[in-house]
Formats: sequence, C-alpha cells, structure tokens
Amino acid sequence: MGEIRMETVEKKERNTYMDVAKAIALLAVIMGHIWKEPEVRRVLYAFHLPMFFMVSGYFFRYTPDWKVFLKKKAKGYLIPYLSCALVITLYLTGYYDWNGDFFRGCIKLFLIQKRYTTLWFLTALFLGVLIFEVICAHTKEDEVGILVLSILLSLAGMAYGICVGGEPYWNIDVACVIQIYLAAGYLCRRHAILEKVVTKPILHWSCMLLCFLVMGLCIWVNWEVTGEYYELFHNQHCIPLVTVLGALTGSFGVWCLSYFLRNMRVLQYLGKNTMLYFAFHQSIAMVMGKDLLGQFGMGKNNYVMFLFVMCFCFLCDQIVTRTPLRFMAGK
Repeated sequence: MGEIRMETVEKKERNTYMDVAKAIALLAVIMGHIWKEPEVRRVLYAFHLPMFFMVSGYFFRYTPDWKVFLKKKAKGYLIPYLSCALVITLYLTGYYDWNGDFFRGCIKLFLIQKRYTTLWFLTALFLGVLIFEVICAHTKEDEVGILVLSILLSLAGMAYGICVGGEPYWNIDVACVIQIYLAAGYLCRRHAILEKVVTKPILHWSCMLLCFLVMGLCIWVNWEVTGEYYELFHNQHCIPLVTVLGALTGSFGVWCLSYFLRNMRVLQYLGKNTMLYFAFHQSIAMVMGKDLLGQFGMGKNNYVMFLFVMCFCFLCDQIVTRTPLRFMAGK
C-alpha cells in the first residue's frame, strides 16, 4: 500500500510540473503572436510548439485497441477542434459583416485545414499521435525502432517543406515533423530522465543552464547563417539539425525550470486549461482587442493587448468549463 501511495504522489507531482511546462509554452505562443519583433520570436518560437509536442509524447500511452485509442483522441482533439472552429467561424463572419459565402469559405478552410487559424496545431497533433501509434504498433514499442522511424519521418516532413513547400491537407507535413518530439517525450518518460535529473540539485541546475545555453547557441547559429528563425507554421527549419537540437534542449530546459515553479497556482491552472486559450487568443481575442483598445489609443500597446487577451480567454474558459459546453475544452 505504501508503494502505491508513493507512486500516486509522484504521478501527481509529475503531472503538476508538466502542467507548468505547458503553461510556459502557452504563454510563449501568445506572446509570440503579440510581440512581432524578430528578437522575441527567435527565442519563443525555438521551443514553444516543440515543447507541446514533447509533453504529448511524454504522456503518450500505446493502446493496442484502435477503437479505444481513436475514441480517446477524438474527444481530446477532434471534438474541441470542430466546436472551436464553429465558434471562430461565427465570430469572424459577424466581424466582417454577415456573408453566407464568407461563412461557407471559413467552413471549407477548416475542413481542409491548411494552417488556418491557431487550430491548425490540433490537426497536426491529432495526425501526429495517430502516426506515432502506428510506429509503436509496427515496432512493438522497441525503442530503437521508434527512434529510427520517428527520425526518418521527421526528415521526410522537413524535406517536404524545403523541396516542395506549401501547406498540405490537415498539415500532414508538420504531423510527420513532430515525430521526433513525440519520440523524445515518450523516451524521456520511459527512462524517467527528468525525474532522475530533478532529484539531484547540482545536476538539475547544471542541466537546465546547459540546455538553455545550447538552445541560445542554436538560435544564434541559425540566425547568423540563414537570417531566419524556427517556424513550424511555415515548416521553416533553418539548419534542421541545429534547429531540432535547440528545440529539444530548450524544451527540456523549460521542463527543468517548471520543476522549480511547480507550486505556482496560476501556471498550474493555465497548464490544465490550455485548449481555449490556444484556440481563441489570436482569432477572436486579438481581433476584438485591436478594435476595443484602439478606441482608447492602446491598440498597439503589447502589454495591454496581452492583458486583454488573457482576461478574455480566462472568461471564455470559465464559461465553457463550468457549463455543459466543457466538451469544447476536451473534457
């Protein structure tokens, strides 16, 4: 009984600092959309989406029963995607004056999903975990096989962006690219790498600082050599090996940082409720904020815009999660 209780406590603590990590990634996404300066985006874009995918890999569980697996993922990704897409479509249609053609056009864009609104992330993640499930089934969860196939698929997705370009249906290119991040998170969990690091203070601090140092070096090399920064939205990878190294080390560094911040209730809350913040912050909150704040001459004040967006999304989250509409948040 004592061992079971200890495992439960460890699991709860692990979920808590992973929630904090998701909160940091969410804040980085929102800030990256508000602060458009390249200097800011170079840093935030280097790790924010990759870390979301690594966390998804961390919590991934191979399920031999495909019906059970699809039902779970549909509830977690597809239902929120479709319901949030409808809300965004209705808002944008009303914002640009009601027009049936505009409404139908938005619905079509959501159905084919080629990087349309921030919800493109959900389709890439949904397809990504389906692909990763196939990889685990094909390799019978052999770690070497998982790593090899994940790297090959990631390279194929990057090659598509470099050689072909454009956005394929349902962002399948990014769904392939993220396999390396899903695999990294999955293998970190299987070997309890983060847990082994954070239990030793000197190793914890050293690892965190080293990870951030490597990420910063990768950002600098990419910018100096290519003049670009990492941008998954455009499948833009600069120097792929350098970019992936920076994303992996930066994400792990934030994981280490999250352990120090694990008792912050605000970050815990954000990490548990990322869905609606992610869905509505750019397509609705920022559009609304630009108009409302513009009337007071504050439309271009990034700090005020950030505060407005966070308050608006908090209100939406409270309305949804406290009503029968909670399915929109994947709950």
